[in-house]
Amino acid sequence: MGASDSWNSPTPIAKSKTEGQKDELSTQFDRSISIVRDYTNRFEHDYARPVLNSSWAFFDKRPISAVFIAFFSLLSFVPIITFLGTSIFVIAAFTTVALSGAAIAAFVVILGFLAVLVSILAAAFFTSITLTVLVVSAYILVRFAILVRREGASGIADWASETKRQFNGRWQNGFDHTPSDVLSDSTSNSGVIFQDTDRTSGIRDNSSKSDHDIKTRE
Repeated sequence: MGASDSWNSPTPIAKSKTEGQKDELSTQFDRSISIVRDYTNRFEHDYARPVLNSSWAFFDKRPISAVFIAFFSLLSFVPIITFLGTSIFVIAAFTTVALSGAAIAAFVVILGFLAVLVSILAAAFFTSITLTVLVVSAYILVRFAILVRREGASGIADWASETKRQFNGRWQNGFDHTPSDVLSDSTSNSGVIFQDTDRTSGIRDNSSKSDHDIKTRE
């Protein structure tokens, strides 16, 4: 029994903590009471007593008017408070309804504009596809006509390979778009240039040989 009582009994540290908490609560309660007392005293001295003194003075001067004002104030207090509460409720309700209606109307209008935007984008998408197909088809036909006119029947195979490369994403280089006749002219011109250079080099060699023979003879 003694061991159990010593186990269940609070320690001195716990007792000091509980006593400290009680002291803090009591001090806070006393502070709150003193604050409330100060406010009530201030209200009494600043507002309540001047109103009562003026009311008693008015009652002494005009008792009938004072009694009428007292009854009127008592009877109209509840309706005035009810009117103010109802007015605030109506203002809040109409403001909420107006804001909700404005939000719903704005949402509907935005959905309408979104539908118009989606339709315009869809029309632009399909128009772009159509124009792309037309331009590519016109380009392919023009290339077909050019290659067939220039190369004859062999141009069909070139046109097919070129079209296949273009559809596979491997566009031709700039040299592939140059006409074959231009290439042939350039090759022929290069051949002529090389031939001319050979001729001039041969002439120079012959002239140098003749000069050398003349010098040896002298």
